[in-house]
Amino acid sequence: MSFESDDAGEKQVRRVPLLDDEQTPAETLDQAQKGLAGLKTDRNRGSLPVLHRTLRVKDTATTYLDFMTTGDGQKKATSMAKEEEALNKWADHMGAEERLKR
Repeated sequence: MSFESDDAGEKQVRRVPLLDDEQTPAETLDQAQKGLAGLKTDRNRGSLPVLHRTLRVKDTATTYLDFMTTGDGQKKATSMAKEEEALNKWADHMGAEERLKR
């Protein structure tokens, strides 16, 4: 099935599991065909899950902190210092290279 990528808007072909109504892998041809039809419907609605690598913890924290220190979402300096410290602790705990799943 082809999907449009987030970053460049290019179409890419990806393999995706065909699931039946109970979200279990399809075991018969009929179940697989229904699963494929459901995927096509979801694609047309734009409600498919994003199929790309998620950001790393450290990158997400940096992006958030940069946004909050600019004028768009600015907080008090003490709040920002606390949040930066907390985010750095989370990055150290989880590993800076760990990717966020959700």
